[in-house]
Amino acid sequence: MEQAKAAEGEKVPLVASVVLCHSQIRSAEMAEFATELTQFCSEIVEVVNCDELSPEQVVQKLAQVASNSGAAVEGSDLSFPKTALLVSTPETFGKVAKMVAKAVPINNTASCLTNRLAEAMDFKDELVDVGSQLIEKVSCKVIFTTNVRDEKDLSMSEQDDFKEIKEAWMGPDAKALTVRMNDDADESRERTAFETVAHLFAFTKTTLDKYILIFNLLKLAILEGKTVILVSDVTQAYRLKYFLAKFSLRSFVLSTDMPKAQVSSILHFYNIGQFDLLIMLQTGYSKRPMIKEISNVINFDMPRDYNTYKMTGQTITEETGCVLNFAMPDKDEDIGMLAHLQRKFRKSFGRDDVIKCLPVIWTEISKSKSRVESVFNHLSNKAVQQ
Repeated sequence: MEQAKAAEGEKVPLVASVVLCHSQIRSAEMAEFATELTQFCSEIVEVVNCDELSPEQVVQKLAQVASNSGAAVEGSDLSFPKTALLVSTPETFGKVAKMVAKAVPINNTASCLTNRLAEAMDFKDELVDVGSQLIEKVSCKVIFTTNVRDEKDLSMSEQDDFKEIKEAWMGPDAKALTVRMNDDADESRERTAFETVAHLFAFTKTTLDKYILIFNLLKLAILEGKTVILVSDVTQAYRLKYFLAKFSLRSFVLSTDMPKAQVSSILHFYNIGQFDLLIMLQTGYSKRPMIKEISNVINFDMPRDYNTYKMTGQTITEETGCVLNFAMPDKDEDIGMLAHLQRKFRKSFGRDDVIKCLPVIWTEISKSKSRVESVFNHLSNKAVQQ
């Protein structure tokens, strides 16, 4: 809705997120990191370190940002509301919050970030004060990052303090999202090849988005080397083969009902490097095909169990290889599988950073949308059969 308003030139409220850190040094580090992270979208994101400015200067800065709330993204016809990322300590922001809330039309205050819950407790009074001032402005989840595995690991007094902070920010009935950060890594532990490859996921809203993304990854050689693409059914497998062929990307399908001799022939030529793209089904083989020395696995459809995911991932031999999963956020089973993978990785490797989100700049890769869509629209069952 806000994007549409901005595109029509209508005035939209400033969107703001708040990042609270436990010290001014950490605030400075976070502001520097956020500035580097958003350097390619600086037209629509403004990072403000409140610890370096007076309350009046912060308000003045936000008013300046709000006046340019219909910023256009270069290379896109869309216009987006300007976003401000406010970085501060709880103590400093407590002095600024009331002035900011009154002087600038902030639409939402999205996140409260602390390094550890124990450190959040040190600033409990300040956090409660800030939350009480901004609770009416908060329209998104408040996120607390912590190295505590569960809130129950806190002492009773710390649990009471954390409850008071959450209620101040979100009200008595809302739930905060608590993200567990990693403990110090055990460098002495030997890591398996399966753990060291990149495990990634990318959110795709539609099936067309999947085709746009796979076109960019393969046609532009962002993913290089022998790649296995896993799909959920044979029709999707041949649709993908047909699609790739239209862009001169040679691939073969290994279906579950192929004669044994044909399977052996395809695997032989794939394993010796005659072609780089093999499309397979995630399940259904009487005997799992033996694939050798592959660089990447793309789960075009999210797998439905960890063993299937792990079995294919273990065939990657390149240290720079990856397992990339296309997940649709509107599908509960896709989101559930991502959570399941996270739990499995945590149990197996004691880490929460094994699987990471692949940031996709859709305004860039969507430049190929017309080319992809023209082929995608002809992927009927009749066209695939021919």
